[in-house]
Amino acid sequence: MRVLIVEDEAFIAHALRQCLQAAGFEVIGLAATEPVGRHLSARERPDAAVVDVKLRSGSGVDLARSLIEQGTAVLFVTGNGRDVVAGSGLKAAYLEKPFNAQSIALAVRAAQHLMDTGALPPWAPSGVRQIRT
Repeated sequence: MRVLIVEDEAFIAHALRQCLQAAGFEVIGLAATEPVGRHLSARERPDAAVVDVKLRSGSGVDLARSLIEQGTAVLFVTGNGRDVVAGSGLKAAYLEKPFNAQSIALAVRAAQHLMDTGALPPWAPSGVRQIRT
């Protein structure tokens, strides 16, 4: 699975990349801003994206909306689940920080399952939640 990471904290972005690559994912790019995330997603067409909710430059939610419209599964990572806007209408999942390598890999797969079926799978890690519309 080809994954784009959009995270403005370099340490977290690199940790995500290491975790996902170790789990067999192809990380197609790292973006620290919404505009770079949009550019990479248009060029690379990822299967899934791991997106920080609150980016210093731009909106993770707005970026996620465009990713979902192009058929990309979205997993938000957030320090606070309340950051994920209920009622946004997004078909996406979120995982609260901190996370471990196993949970992030399973969470990305769960987000893809959500995109494909409309529901999180029963095997999703306990910290993964679906955004309530």
